[in-house]
Amino acid sequence: AEGGLAGRAAGSGELGCAEGCAEGCAEQGCAERCDEGRSRLRRLRITNDGGASADDDDDGADLYIRVLPTKLALVRLAPAMLQASTHTLVHRLLFGGSEGGSALWSYAHIDDDISLMVEEEALDDFPEGAIVGSYAQWRPLRLCGKAFGFDATGVVCAMYAPYEQGLPLLNISTYSTNISLIEEEDLGRAIASFDLPVLRPSEDEDDAGSGLSDGGEA
Repeated sequence: AEGGLAGRAAGSGELGCAEGCAEGCAEQGCAERCDEGRSRLRRLRITNDGGASADDDDDGADLYIRVLPTKLALVRLAPAMLQASTHTLVHRLLFGGSEGGSALWSYAHIDDDISLMVEEEALDDFPEGAIVGSYAQWRPLRLCGKAFGFDATGVVCAMYAPYEQGLPLLNISTYSTNISLIEEEDLGRAIASFDLPVLRPSEDEDDAGSGLSDGGEA
């Protein structure tokens, strides 16, 4: 998903010299134009018609990034324990988090690899021996300020700044939104890397739950 969205947005013309820069382009001013283009891409290249946005710097003025209060763990589920974990997985699918509210989680099963992204407290709901290995703590970030259609381009690119600073970055895309994930220990550096305003949760929100609802904005 990341390559598709980023590629479609970058290929619209304004960043036409980006590939040349990657090859050591010597054109005068090329690097400066690429840096400016990437910055504007993160701010403006989010459209609902499959193309580039207009050259209007106010298009991205209302966009901001929200750090969700949820703390997530990326873990592996032992394939031999999948059947024993069915009740936990189905309960989470149907009823959400432990308090019955909305919950951010992901299940991916490819060949013999089963990966879960779940709230830390949910790990205790799985049978003993189901969760394999240790895990890092991840924080989800969400691009807000407008509703994004399924064919919107540039959404992932708008969240790409931490990766450009050498920070690990994961993305989970759904039909109508995208969640970027940053390791907890890198959260401060990630926030500082964005051109857009960043809204952090209060301490009370951090303790309260997932906070996924955002008035219909992706």
